[in-house]
Amino acid sequence: MNPPARITLIAARLDSGGVADHVNSLALALRARGATVAAFAREDYSVKPLRDGHEPGTGHWIGLHFVAYGWAKHGILRRSDIEQIREACAGHRIVIYLHELWIGAELGSSVKHRLIGALQRRGLLRLLSVLQPARVLTSNPVYQAMLAREGIAATQLSLPGNLPVPSGSDRRAAREWLATAGLAEARAPALAAVFGLIHPEWDARVAIADWHAHAERNKRSPAVLALGRHGAAGSRKLAALREHIPNLRVICAGEQPAPLLAGLLAECSLGLATSPWSLIGKSGTAAAFLEAGLPVIVTRDDWHWRPGPTPAPVPHPRLWKWTASSPFAWDQFLATRDRPAPGLAQVTDTWLQLISEQ
Repeated sequence: MNPPARITLIAARLDSGGVADHVNSLALALRARGATVAAFAREDYSVKPLRDGHEPGTGHWIGLHFVAYGWAKHGILRRSDIEQIREACAGHRIVIYLHELWIGAELGSSVKHRLIGALQRRGLLRLLSVLQPARVLTSNPVYQAMLAREGIAATQLSLPGNLPVPSGSDRRAAREWLATAGLAEARAPALAAVFGLIHPEWDARVAIADWHAHAERNKRSPAVLALGRHGAAGSRKLAALREHIPNLRVICAGEQPAPLLAGLLAECSLGLATSPWSLIGKSGTAAAFLEAGLPVIVTRDDWHWRPGPTPAPVPHPRLWKWTASSPFAWDQFLATRDRPAPGLAQVTDTWLQLISEQ
């Protein structure tokens, strides 16, 4: 399969975190397939380190990565915003990846969010009408259904994680880091990972208490390992865990180099997702856990599409939903632990296949 001669990736930001990490990783992977790739940030369309000699908008293909709040105030696209995007993409075939759509689409959403969401929806639909992209991509079945309701056919393409497969030296560095954090003397440590943004709606106290008790019954020393930046609600949510489970150790690693983060995940027994079950496909954290081989438990089931029914996420044998109404099969869940398997190569192949069909 011959890749396109040129691909220009455009995102709101390219500095660090979330979509920026994904776009930078995708650009490098596309280059490895032989494509000429440049990546640009939206704010000034300044060329980032992946510059390959061509100016914004001169790529054979444009890969536009869209998050409403990154492209417009309050996520509401004005005509001037749409015109700016149109000019950047003019004359070239476009693939647009919709990382997010509009707010207020779930049951129980406030009137304010529904009104803002209606304006966001109108702006996004106008953008798609103006751009006429060759492909519309999104990360999960809920967004597919929301777009289909508006007459837009979108292809579901899962987000990959942004961490490498840890090397032997990465694993050793992770064990050394954990030893300095006080786990060297722990009896058979069992680590549950929390990674990245902790959503304010997340409340996993009952589930983690149940896992904590299961680990102690099996003569393990349970602890929660908090990795990365957790956002405004993070410290409050972690403090609530400590308060609810007095004997629980919570170890905060914060931001670390990607190889060390990968090594630390390799030392964990499971991942704790803070996103809701129905939208778990848009979680880069869940993707990182799954690619690290971890079983992932999702404790939130609080996002339900107002028009309904809410589509279920794409099944995965290591992605489980917590339910407090019946005993959780911890032994069966933890036994799904597997080897690391990065997903970026598959996503890159799929991306190239999609545009080669045009």
